[in-house]
Amino acid sequence: MRTACKHCGAPIEQQARRGRPKEYCPDGDCQAAAKREREMRRATPGLEGALARVEDLYERMEKGLAAAIEPLAQVLAEELSPAGVEAKLSAIQAEAHTSVAIARAEREQALEQVRLAREAAEEARREAEESRRRAEEAYTERDTAFADAETAREQALAALREAAGIERRARQETAAAVRRAEAAESAREQAVRELADRVDRAEAEAAET
Repeated sequence: MRTACKHCGAPIEQQARRGRPKEYCPDGDCQAAAKREREMRRATPGLEGALARVEDLYERMEKGLAAAIEPLAQVLAEELSPAGVEAKLSAIQAEAHTSVAIARAEREQALEQVRLAREAAEEARREAEESRRRAEEAYTERDTAFADAETAREQALAALREAAGIERRARQETAAAVRRAEAAESAREQAVRELADRVDRAEAEAAET
């Protein structure tokens, strides 16, 4: 890139992105001559001198501003250069790779947590099913025990009733046997009395004859 010298107008070869551009011929005395002319103009009385002083002030302000902006421009130039862009892209890619690795690790961790939660839920379901089965078995055993107890109670009542019937019949038979024995004894005594009466009558009759 080329610019014109501010004093003589000759073209000046500028190096891209290497600080402030050159304003005067690097090999000549254009810069010193321009300085002398500015000093002479500033010393001139009247409007021309005032304009020269204003121009000089503006030039100094422009140079100060350029000096202040130059570091920022240099940083931007470095970042926008192929190497800077490549470094920025590398940093972005590294950050992206890190983010992807973190996301993958978090996804794997979440999948592992989901797997563990599913296993815990399945284990809880199996335990609940086993508890339900055991409860049903306990209810069945309870019902069976109640049925067995009811059967035993009914059998005990039947045995008691049967025993009471046997005892009642035994008492009745005993009473009947006692009555039969008493009747037999009474009949024996009657027969003995009758036999004794016949013997007495026979003896009496024998004595009379």
